[in-house]
Order: sequence, then structure tokens, then C-alpha cells
Amino acid sequence: MTASTDIHVLGGSGGAKAAEPPKDPLWGETAHRATINGTEHLFIPMSEPLLMLPSGDDELHQLPRLRWTAVHNSTTNGAVAGYLVEVSRDEYFVYIELSIRTTDPALALRDLPFGLYYWRVTAIYSEPTDQRGPSSWTHQFKFFNAAPVFWIWDPLHVDERRETVLNLSRYITDPDTDRENITLDSESPAVRAIDNLSITVYFPNPVDLVLIAFALDDCYSRRGFHLPLNVRNVNDPPVIVSIGGLTPPVTLLVEEGSFQWFDVVVEDLDGDKPKMDLFSTWRGVYLTADGSLGVRAQYERLGQFQARLEAVDNQRALTSAENTIVVYNVDDPPGNIEVHAPRNRSVHKELDSILFMVKVNDPDIIWGDVLWITWTSNISGQLMTTSTTDIATFYINDLPVGNHRITINVTDMEYVKSTHIDITVVERTTTQDPEPEVPGGIPPYIIMLLVIMPMLGYYIGVKGVLYDKRG
Repeated sequence: MTASTDIHVLGGSGGAKAAEPPKDPLWGETAHRATINGTEHLFIPMSEPLLMLPSGDDELHQLPRLRWTAVHNSTTNGAVAGYLVEVSRDEYFVYIELSIRTTDPALALRDLPFGLYYWRVTAIYSEPTDQRGPSSWTHQFKFFNAAPVFWIWDPLHVDERRETVLNLSRYITDPDTDRENITLDSESPAVRAIDNLSITVYFPNPVDLVLIAFALDDCYSRRGFHLPLNVRNVNDPPVIVSIGGLTPPVTLLVEEGSFQWFDVVVEDLDGDKPKMDLFSTWRGVYLTADGSLGVRAQYERLGQFQARLEAVDNQRALTSAENTIVVYNVDDPPGNIEVHAPRNRSVHKELDSILFMVKVNDPDIIWGDVLWITWTSNISGQLMTTSTTDIATFYINDLPVGNHRITINVTDMEYVKSTHIDITVVERTTTQDPEPEVPGGIPPYIIMLLVIMPMLGYYIGVKGVLYDKRG
């Protein structure tokens, strides 16, 4: 008898005269002279619970919460002290998997492996202690893993020649496994990488519909699926691969006064033939008919110049590359040597102070070159070495008597220019002090002009060249 069943006190046996007609038995009036309005006590035995959920042959993906009806206390065995729940893999309960006592008419199952289970409930009464009532009928349920499910309605869109990451978790369901415990794998050549439930795909060409095979595994079940994709055609801009064999942006070194050409390699993944344009404020750079980059570096026009190369495809997708052209100085040999003192074939007396003066030039002086000058006598050896960018002078008064060939070497440390003069040193015939002479026989005002005028000319020339460079 379940606890949900109502129990009423019925009319009991009553004392009535035998001659009186029988009345409603509920009022104790019977043919047996029952006393009117008496009471009758009912006997409530130990009862078996009625199993409710799960019922029948249920197939479950999660362990259930068992429910049954509570039963009344017994008039013989006292109050219901609890319920014994037993779960077994066999219907005869030879090997009991789970045996738990509870006071509530329900029990949530935990930690059972997958399988077919039978269960029953027995009420436990207080008198005598832990007296078991009759066991309920047996119910069964099947607990098994639910495989992951992938469901998608429309194809996903990706672009050609682009690595695209697709998160598939929103399309995956599993009633008994969290997404974090589901693994995804694929052997498709289009799949570049897998990260949990995300895949990275790459397609070199557009495709209207392609199916990517993959599998989902929740540690118990593994199922295969297909991901539909639409690979869209994308116009890619041209790519300037190299200029002169270098990857842009590039710096091109060009000698002054030279003509050079640099191959330009341009690719377009869509098969277009890009149009090339060149933009620069410097007139020394241009595009040739075959698409090469030409550079015409003028003599003595040194410096850095900028040029931007652009490539545009048929759909006006544009790419550009910045270029720096460096025109650098090429070393030129020194120019002619002008010997201003002493005069060639001049005669000097012993112990005279002799002035040596030369004027030199070199196109690279304005770019910082310095010339080194060495005077050497065939009799005395090296007389002097000094550096200059214009005029060099020195005095000497100890040349020995004889015919001297003075060799003058001028070098910029790469090239050497040479010349020579001949002078004669004769013995002094008197011990008196020699009369003052102009060194080398050159009037003083000539010496001043030789010193001042070249310096002034050099200054004006440098200013003019630098002005022309800035132009």
C-alpha cells in the first residue's frame, strides 16, 4: 500500500437488535447485531514500492535519477526507516553493482559505466530493526554513450589562397560529453592545422562546393562527417618579387657616370599581366621597354634618390615598392701637376734656400679626397712628403752640389701621377753672405698670385659644383 493512498476509518461492528432491518454497513448496522456507530481497525502490512522512473526499457545517455512511490508505515512493523536501492547487471541480482540506502523516494545515480542495468527498491521498517519489506518489481534501463553529432545547413565560405581558421564547435553537439572532451581529426590535404574543434584550411583555386572529411571522437564513439565549403575567387594584387635580384624595398648602388639596368620580377596569382609605372623626381631613373629599371647616373651627380615602382592588374589591384638609388663617387686619377718653383733647369748656389711649390688637382677633391705629394732627388733621395688639396710648398737649403732630377709624385692613394724637373746646385765661390735673392728667381708678387688665386678659384669652383648638385 503506497503512502499516496488515502486510508479512511470505516464504520465498525455495532450492537443492534436482530429484528431491526440491516442498514448501511458503513454505519455498523448489519444482520449480526453490530453496534451502531462503532469503529473497525484496518491492518496495514509491509508494502512494496512502485517503481516510476526510469520505466520499461529506457535508453539513456546520462545516468538517471531513480524514482519510486513512498509506502505507508506498517501497523505491524512500524514506521518506514528508509529504502534500499539495488542496481545489478543481471536481472536476478546475483552480482549487485550498487546498493544504497536512502530516506527519500528518489536516488541520482553516479559513476556507473555504460551497460544494461536492472534495479529494484525495498522498504526498510523499524520493527524489528531494519526489517525488509517485499522488494519491488524489477525495472531496467540501458545507459550508453551518445556519439557526437555535427549538423550544418549551408556551406561555409572561404577565400582562395588564404589560410582560413574555421571554428566548428557551434555545429557540434553531444548530450553526454562536453565539447572540451571531443577531439577532431582530418586527413584532408586541404586541412593545414587543427586546434581543438577549429581547423585551418587552404585552397589554391576557387571551388563551388567541396566536402572536407573529418571525424569526431568523444573517447567512446567515433563518427565521420563532411564539412561543406564554398571557395570564393579572390582577386590578388600583383607582387613585386624582386628588383635587381633584391626583395623590395631595395637600395641600388650605381657608379657615377654609368648606365645600369635592374631586372624587375612581378607576379600575379590571377594570371594577369600587370601594368608598371615609375614615379620619381629624379630624372636619372626610368622604365625600359622590357620592364626593367634603368638608371643613368651623371658624372659628379652623387647622392641618394627615391623612386616608387607600382604594379596594377586588370582589376586595378595595386602594389608598390620603394627604391633608393645611391650614386656613389668613382675615384678619378689626379690631374696634371703644375710646378711653380723652382724653374726647370734653374741654377742655385750651395746653401741657398730653395722654394718648392706645386699646384695639384683631382676631380674627387670636392668629395673629400686628399692628395699626397712627394719630392725625391736622384742625389739626396726623398726631400719631402706632404698632403694638400691644392698648393703645396716647402723650403730646403741643404741640397748638395750637383745636377738634381727632382721627381714629383702625386697620389690619391689609388692612382699616381708623376712629373720631374732638373735643377743645378753649384759651389759658392765667396765666403761672404750671399745677396738676398728671390727664392727660385720668382718675383714676390708672382708668388702671391700663385698662392691666392688658385685658392680663390677652388673656393668658387666648389661652391658652383655644390650648387649644381642641389639643382
